[in-house]
Amino acid sequence: MTIPFVVAIILFIINSGAYIVPPQAGVSPFTLESAYIGVTKTAEPAGPFQNGDLPINITYTIEVSAKKGTLTNISFDYICEVIKDGPAPDCPPITPDIPSPPPFISPVEPFTFSYTYRNPISGSSFYDSFVVDTFTVTADAPEKAGDKAASSVSIK
Repeated sequence: MTIPFVVAIILFIINSGAYIVPPQAGVSPFTLESAYIGVTKTAEPAGPFQNGDLPINITYTIEVSAKKGTLTNISFDYICEVIKDGPAPDCPPITPDIPSPPPFISPVEPFTFSYTYRNPISGSSFYDSFVVDTFTVTADAPEKAGDKAASSVSIK
């Protein structure tokens, strides 16, 4: 009689504990946090959009900041992916191209730039899809070499 009671109490504690820390809202699975590098990415307009809103131009603004000291040996990586049922189209090319990283980014002044898709997102190939645009920064911080941070925006 005591074993089922103990099992019931243990299951109650486990299930109750699962709700103590709520999931973080708005964090993309393509986001990578860093204690040394800050990357924020915004899309304008932000969406969500309906199929009838196409064609549409999206402009992304990226801000890279140093959280704990000057960043050096900086590199950027850009990946765009279209997710949908069935065959997915390629992402449109961007303009201007992603700039070369600066030699350093200080905690005082972030590095900011914008880019837009050269061709608007248009046509039935983009109907009912997500365009996931991910930007990754790799840099050396005073306390850690080769640290990475990424931010992404999904357009529905």
